[in-house]
Amino acid sequence: MKKILTCVLTGTILILVLLSENISPIYAEEKREVEKIQQIDKEDKINFWGLLGYYYKDQDFNNLITIAPTYANTLSYDQEIVDKLLDKNSQIYQSIRWVGLIKSKESGTFTFKFSEDKNTIIELNGEIVSKNGQEKKTVYLEKEKLIPIKIEYKPNVPLNKGDLNFQNLNMYKTDECNKVVPVQQKDLRNPDFQNKETAELLEYSSKSSLFSNKITQNESIDTDGDGIPDNWEENGYTIQNKIAVKWTGELASKGYIKFVSNPLDAHTAGDPYTDYEKAARNIDKSNKKETFNPLVAAFPSVNVSLEKINLATEEGLSNSI
Repeated sequence: MKKILTCVLTGTILILVLLSENISPIYAEEKREVEKIQQIDKEDKINFWGLLGYYYKDQDFNNLITIAPTYANTLSYDQEIVDKLLDKNSQIYQSIRWVGLIKSKESGTFTFKFSEDKNTIIELNGEIVSKNGQEKKTVYLEKEKLIPIKIEYKPNVPLNKGDLNFQNLNMYKTDECNKVVPVQQKDLRNPDFQNKETAELLEYSSKSSLFSNKITQNESIDTDGDGIPDNWEENGYTIQNKIAVKWTGELASKGYIKFVSNPLDAHTAGDPYTDYEKAARNIDKSNKKETFNPLVAAFPSVNVSLEKINLATEEGLSNSI
């Protein structure tokens, strides 16, 4: 009987060792894993507020310098982050495009204007509602309903990141009582990359502009509509805090991660997320960190552990066994 108990205990210890290597009862770990995911969502929730801006060196929306979400109730970007990726001489722009979604806290009819209205065209739901400060059209917004918006801006002179005009870029709406209010960051959303219409909008916008209906071929074209130009996808880019820039040797020396992806397929890895979403970490944080790369398919990070083990003798054991 002692031999049998010794064998049972030895086997139990071996099982315990194996279980300590992340194998555990399914039910107990299922409860723990749900709690972990909820904690991640609460502490590291993805923020989709604001529009996504495309900042160009040239006048005709060509030679893209950076892609960056708007920041702090303006249509500018987070300069602290961009300054780590680009020097100040690179942050000079002659055309800017913003894309995304807009909603209103209350239903109503509005007109829209930009802080530099005479140099701007605003399009809502596929219709131009403000052109160079003129040709204003009223728009009915249903409470809390998101609709597509695109803004294109061509300043009279090159715009430097240190200019007050750049730092104070804003959009305003006027209601039926002629009350003018600034459009807040929380009233705007980043593009919905899972929407087919978004991909079509990004693809079409990359080769044309509201200022000209002509289709042009330039290095900023985004064939698959994932938000990243073909040229960048082929030759490399990096993204920090949702801010994307073209890859350079200097970025490599600073230790940034270089991404490449398929310019003809918005979902290079074949999972539900677009290449921009993957590299920008705009995906469920329960995925393994290795999947924050367009070349790696998303898969969940699952950790299990042993919570409890019970040892008991088997009364039915006998020396004959």
